[in-house]
Amino acid sequence: MELQEIVRLAKRVSEDLESLRSQKTLAVMFVDLAGSTEFKTEHPNEEEWLPRLAKFLLGVTRIIESSGRVVKYIGDEVMATFDGNAAVLSAEQAAERVLSFCEEIEEERFRVKIAMDYGAVSLLDFGQAESEGTDASPGLHMQDPHGAVVDRCARLMGQCVAGAVLCSAAFREASRTHTRWQPIGEFRSKGFSEAVAVFQLETGTQPTIVVEDDGLTLRGCRRELARVKAQLAEMKSLRRPI
Repeated sequence: MELQEIVRLAKRVSEDLESLRSQKTLAVMFVDLAGSTEFKTEHPNEEEWLPRLAKFLLGVTRIIESSGRVVKYIGDEVMATFDGNAAVLSAEQAAERVLSFCEEIEEERFRVKIAMDYGAVSLLDFGQAESEGTDASPGLHMQDPHGAVVDRCARLMGQCVAGAVLCSAAFREASRTHTRWQPIGEFRSKGFSEAVAVFQLETGTQPTIVVEDDGLTLRGCRRELARVKAQLAEMKSLRRPI
């Protein structure tokens, strides 16, 4: 396809965005295989680490697809969504089944990090646009969730550790068993004006996590770093001999 044609189609997507986008209230889940980078370092031969990864992805996929949908695979991470009135409950049950799956395959020593969120997301479906007669993206079909809920869930993963299941306040509020979700702190994140509250699922074997808000956004950290560097430069100049 010529570059000019690609540019034309890209502009068409922007014009036809409303026909490509729909909104749904979903439970969003990220499941990450913890320690996989270290495992690859210790077992650099692809024949050693690839079967292990395939076994993990297959097991997680089967569990999720019994009540939800796998959206995509990102290396050793799985992104999934759950729909309907029981979306949150389905996500909770899937998370616990994933933990059980990891425990049952003892020889692989699977350890996972799981984060979940709930709310309205925007779905982009280029296959739908094509079926309606537009030529915005011929041959491509995708229904991918986007929005603050997805972004927040991804940020929660950054607070997670192996063996833990975390969620947002929105997910906990929608849970039928919200008493099992214990508050462990809050943090500030790029793209969110308010601190993100974090809750951890009680499983009986969950690790202890404390999320602390340092009060600094990424922009604030950069400003503070610039200030410290300026102070260091000034101190060095004062120590120079006259």
